[in-house]
Amino acid sequence: MAPQDSVIEPEIITLQEEGGLDMDTQLLSERFKRFAVKECKGSSRLYEFLSTEIAEDSDLLELSSYCPPGQPVPNLLSNAP
Repeated sequence: MAPQDSVIEPEIITLQEEGGLDMDTQLLSERFKRFAVKECKGSSRLYEFLSTEIAEDSDLLELSSYCPPGQPVPNLLSNAP
């Protein structure tokens, strides 16, 4: 394993680390809010806005709960092609 492979970003939490699919929507909401503040504020007003809005949208939170293992949850929608 290369050194960069062993680095884990502390603010990136994946469903795999949380124990599987169907993560609680309240927990997901908190993840998106934290992502907006810690990762996006001051660098991307668009992603900050989107993450904050997703945190309040039950349909998008439910969709996010099906994030594949290893995929950072907040990046699921913001980095979609």
